[in-house]
Amino acid sequence: MRLRTGGLRSPQRNRTATELNGSGTDKYGRRPTPLPASMAHLKRHISEKKWKEAREWSLARIKNPRFNTKRLRQTTDPMPAKAPKRIAARFYQLKTGHALTATYLKWIKLREHGQCWWCCRSRQSREHLFKHCNRWRAQHKAMWVKVEKDTKRGKRKWKMAELFADERCSEAILEFLRTTDVGRKVPVEKPETESSESGAKQECPRGECIRGLCGCTPMVQNLDNYTKRS
Repeated sequence: MRLRTGGLRSPQRNRTATELNGSGTDKYGRRPTPLPASMAHLKRHISEKKWKEAREWSLARIKNPRFNTKRLRQTTDPMPAKAPKRIAARFYQLKTGHALTATYLKWIKLREHGQCWWCCRSRQSREHLFKHCNRWRAQHKAMWVKVEKDTKRGKRKWKMAELFADERCSEAILEFLRTTDVGRKVPVEKPETESSESGAKQECPRGECIRGLCGCTPMVQNLDNYTKRS
């Protein structure tokens, strides 16, 4: 019994003219037409090429002694992790720059200005809250004395990013957050127009609001005065 192959040819006959002749053209000088490719195939080809280049770049970067990754710690700072949840949350928010400060609230458009609401002197940044705010002067002194004792570096030599990154300073920062309201309370801003309008409503030029002769809105203050007179 002979089986039909359905028109299939042998592998020897399926080889193209390029493989047989060893050149880019066939015996008539024609180049083979490339097969069509889908967009998904092209995107995957580009991604694989990018991954290869990125891998080569990262390996070359790691071999550079200037960027030695063995010095980096693989574990987190244990001091904030053992602190109470509310204080630890404020610590990590201040460390990443996403704490409840005036500058951050202004950046996310929840506050009109970045002025400090504790001393009303300058911008309420991390540098200001941990070094210059007059509201927490005593707490500043205690924190920086402990930092200088543990690290042998003074207040002026520290940047905030380096302060939060150094594990030796974590205990002093956590103690500062325990004794202050930095990064916790945000006062509500009241527009000046509302206060001025409310002041204008409380005072009546004729003093006859309770009798309905002036046309102004009767106020509770005028009602108390009227009951006292009666």
